[in-house]
Amino acid sequence: MDNSSDASEQVLILELFDETTLAYLRRKHTGGRSGAKGARYEDVFAAVKLAEAACAKGIDCRHVVFQTQVPLRFVDDLLIYDELDARQSYFQLKNSPTVTWGNGVDGLSSDFVGQAILSKADCHSSFELVLVVSDSAAAQRLTATIPDQLRDVTRVEWFPWDEPLTLLCERWESELSALAWLSKQAEPTFHDLAEVLGILCGTWALHGSPATAHDLIDAARRLSPTLIRPLVAEEDVLRTLRDDFKATLAIIENFSYSIVKGFFAWEARHPNGTVTAGVLSHDCLSENFQAFQTRVVKLAPLTFESMEDELL
Repeated sequence: MDNSSDASEQVLILELFDETTLAYLRRKHTGGRSGAKGARYEDVFAAVKLAEAACAKGIDCRHVVFQTQVPLRFVDDLLIYDELDARQSYFQLKNSPTVTWGNGVDGLSSDFVGQAILSKADCHSSFELVLVVSDSAAAQRLTATIPDQLRDVTRVEWFPWDEPLTLLCERWESELSALAWLSKQAEPTFHDLAEVLGILCGTWALHGSPATAHDLIDAARRLSPTLIRPLVAEEDVLRTLRDDFKATLAIIENFSYSIVKGFFAWEARHPNGTVTAGVLSHDCLSENFQAFQTRVVKLAPLTFESMEDELL
């Protein structure tokens, strides 16, 4: 939020509420920033939402903006704004089984009511407020007790939590399916999911916000280019295969290849019935892959064995 928008937000808050409320929101933002270190549940949730945005939108996730510790907001842990749908989703996360909506000005419901008032006045016709909890029983209880004045704009979402990340991904693999889509592996294991999740969490913690989902995932791929698929159209990936490279591979008997999630996957069948297969570590848009094509064309192999070193 720049200085001009910050000033206009302050004016709106004073019109809708009072000086005490403005001071509260300033303190809330300062406290959120100072307490952000080690906020693992929040980081993991944001990372999975990044993967979900990429899975749902593909290249268009460049229009999905993520922001954490949103200044001058009552519900401020995470804001996801879909520019194409003009929809804002505000998330508050509670990693505790005892969370309640509370009563009075200090209760959680007070923040949600305040955010609903602010969002409606801010001319955002499409918005939602989401309370995220790690306890499934608490999620059911909180859903049943959403205050009446919030029911049309509020929902409760359960999101799992376990440590370490490998255990989280092993126990809740179906809930984290977007990570599987983002992984370079065709059939990723929970260890693969944990690696992708770890890179996304690290990127989220290091990268400034607001930022688009596309920019954040690109940053994650720069940190570890061998784990995450590129967010590009399939035809763009296929165009990276040179004609002389394809002609060279076509000569090799019992050798086949395909493009899987932007990576070069290959398979060699041997006379004894066994199969050797693999996926190159770098994607097809990388300089490494272009260099690989040049080496293969220059080598002009006639058998899999004569080019095996280039593949493994």
